[in-house]
Amino acid sequence: PKAIFKQTIKLNDEVIGVVNFIKDNTTNIVGLDERKLSWCEIEYNKIVSINKNNNINVQFDYDGKKNTKDVVSHKTYLEENYPAFYWCNNYVTKGTNKGDWYIGGCGEVKHLLYYNEFKINVALLILQTIQNNVNLIKKGFMWSSSEHNIYHAWTLHTSSCNFYCHSKNNQHWVRPFAAF
Repeated sequence: PKAIFKQTIKLNDEVIGVVNFIKDNTTNIVGLDERKLSWCEIEYNKIVSINKNNNINVQFDYDGKKNTKDVVSHKTYLEENYPAFYWCNNYVTKGTNKGDWYIGGCGEVKHLLYYNEFKINVALLILQTIQNNVNLIKKGFMWSSSEHNIYHAWTLHTSSCNFYCHSKNNQHWVRPFAAF
């Protein structure tokens, strides 16, 4: 990956994402698109329990890639059962493959919304003038891959950056993350 604008990542002459943060020689990026989807459908709430996090340690969950892998490898995983995970796991750009993108853990989503939302939206706004697959961060709740319990998962609100538990079958914004 090659950085342009200091905060975007370019592969094969196409911008594929915007830098969220760099930690331990890994660049965490967010995709250029987002969708409003449910975490999972109501009948599957009781089946997957990947990483129960309480509200004290949830902000330190930077394991979105592992969380997504755990859901995708679960025996009940299908597009219609886990729409947000399916969309992120199947998100593909030039130079990336199925499985390279994931739903961020609470820590990754907090980094996006609390520290970088304005800067990333500026980069996305500039990119909208040269690429047509770019969407700004929408206002509202954004899913993380962090679970609270078998019925609820953690979201963050774009305005307050507070953590909230929501029923997994609610529809909220989801944006793909990747780490290189």
